[in-house]
Amino acid sequence: MSSPFSSESAPSASSFLTQSTAALVVDGDLPLRLSLKTFLREYTGLEDVHTTADATEALEIIQTHPSIEVILLAASLPDGEGLSLIDALAESGRPLSILLMANSDAENLESEFRKRGNENLLTNHFLTKPLSFEDLEPVILAARDEVHAAKSRLLAVPPPTQIVEQPPAETETPTLIADPAEQIAPTIIATPAEDLSSPPTTASTMLESILTRLSNQDKHIAALEKKLARQRRKWRWDIIKVIILGVLIWTGLQRGWFRPLAPYWHKADSVVRPTVEDWITKYKAYRYGESEVPKAPEKKESPSSEKPRKQKKAEDPKTILPESPESPRGVVL
Repeated sequence: MSSPFSSESAPSASSFLTQSTAALVVDGDLPLRLSLKTFLREYTGLEDVHTTADATEALEIIQTHPSIEVILLAASLPDGEGLSLIDALAESGRPLSILLMANSDAENLESEFRKRGNENLLTNHFLTKPLSFEDLEPVILAARDEVHAAKSRLLAVPPPTQIVEQPPAETETPTLIADPAEQIAPTIIATPAEDLSSPPTTASTMLESILTRLSNQDKHIAALEKKLARQRRKWRWDIIKVIILGVLIWTGLQRGWFRPLAPYWHKADSVVRPTVEDWITKYKAYRYGESEVPKAPEKKESPSSEKPRKQKKAEDPKTILPESPESPRGVVL
């Protein structure tokens, strides 16, 4: 695969520091791409995450988005191999950290992957599918730090066009400047060096974003605490109202405040009770499958039943009759 990058289109080292860190996921598995995109946004702080399924589109995305620093690349793609994409990126000279994702049965792939790396194209992380998101977070953060270190190394070595030879101090001779553009030339040459000496802004931007999120979370938690405090106060007042109402009802019963309502109560009871009993009867008939549930007959006790009944003695098959004059010793039946 030929590289679309050229020396003229490649971004300068100073432009790397003005971009926020972004990531690219290249894999033909759609569920895995979406899962990695959500994971990178939620747990690693990489808000700008791009996804694609083939290497051709991945090259276009990388070329048009200079902020991409971390690439999660599948070893096998629908339009080729992941190693061919790495070969194309090696010619760009752009600091990138590539994490190759391969199946566990891939043989000698890790060594081939690591051989294709250089000082700018970092191939230090080889991942085996299925991925463990718990172990993936520190790997992503380490890959991002490695890219920042590579950018710092680029800033430490100025390009050859920015090296200006100064004349020796012993042979200072006055020179006449005929063209004012010559006087401006040193300033034009020194300007990129001043830009390159400025500290990186990527870390500060990310720190500000994290602090903003923490501030928003603190405000949200404070609002929830206020809402919970108001709800607790409401619960306390509700309990106090119930207690006061109970005390008033008990006091009214003791002092006879509800006696004038007794006729109305009996009237309402005479109206409501038959209706409730009718409902109960219909429910029992529906429940037990009977059209009408017979009522148990009321037992009326006779006056004679009020007297204590004599308990009959149990008849014993062998009863000894008492002695009589005719049978002095008794008869056994």
